[in-house]
Amino acid sequence: MKPLNDLVREEPDNPLLSRLIALEHQNREVGQRLSEAEERIGELSRLHVASQRLHGSFDRAEVLLGIAEIVADLLGSEEFALYEHQPDGQLATAMVQGALQPGHSPGRRARQVLGTGKTYLAGRDGADEDSNLAACIPLILGGHVTGVIAVFRLLPHRVGLASADEELCDVLGLHAAVALHFARERTAA
Repeated sequence: MKPLNDLVREEPDNPLLSRLIALEHQNREVGQRLSEAEERIGELSRLHVASQRLHGSFDRAEVLLGIAEIVADLLGSEEFALYEHQPDGQLATAMVQGALQPGHSPGRRARQVLGTGKTYLAGRDGADEDSNLAACIPLILGGHVTGVIAVFRLLPHRVGLASADEELCDVLGLHAAVALHFARERTAA
């Protein structure tokens, strides 16, 4: 059987060949979309498992470990910090992961995210004064921002965070805030 390109050269006006080419193109597009959907389903499945882990314990250390795993596995960063908003308006460092120093400042971007409650993604929202900041995720509980996760340097295989990652960040911010709240309440009781 001759390759399709050869047949088209021999019979350029054949409507069946033109339709066959269009169907082949459409088939490749559907295959690409299917592959993307399968990848997205895998990500959502991992997110579901991770959120189950966050809510599966009232132990603060376990909750923080779960947050660390989500950031590392799903966002692709092993260098991040979680800051909690204190009653006096300050940000207290709750967890530091990677090469960051415990006293590392969250910067102005974190304060902006505290005020707006909107996730910051580098590239989409412009550069930050800390060029290593890849994302800043608000922890939202009952409509109030209770802290932020500042995600620094991504792993080499991650070029950047895309807008599809924003949904993941939003879900992480909500679930992490709730899990931390219940762990704090359990500890206080």
